[in-house]
Amino acid sequence: MVDIYSLLAEQRIKEYDLRLKHLDEVLEHAEKKLAQSPAEAEASAQLQKLKENRDRLACWLDETKCKPPENWREDELRKAGPMAIWDAIAQQVDRLVERLER
Repeated sequence: MVDIYSLLAEQRIKEYDLRLKHLDEVLEHAEKKLAQSPAEAEASAQLQKLKENRDRLACWLDETKCKPPENWREDELRKAGPMAIWDAIAQQVDRLVERLER
């Protein structure tokens, strides 16, 4: 019989990887836009902070990947956790890109 926690853990890891990849793409886009308008000191500071948050989440993901699924608590598998944080960061980056494109 397949262990449901292993399947759920694997699914979450895939979701987190996809979110991280998307976030990296959006951050790269923001960097390109910022390079076109370097006078945006505030935007540059905001982008740097967002990249630091992204790096913290990436470290968490790497650590999580190393854990055996049976060590994951059931509630970790059910809650959104980092997904909500990634969504918030992505929204902030989107707003920054929109501002830079105006």
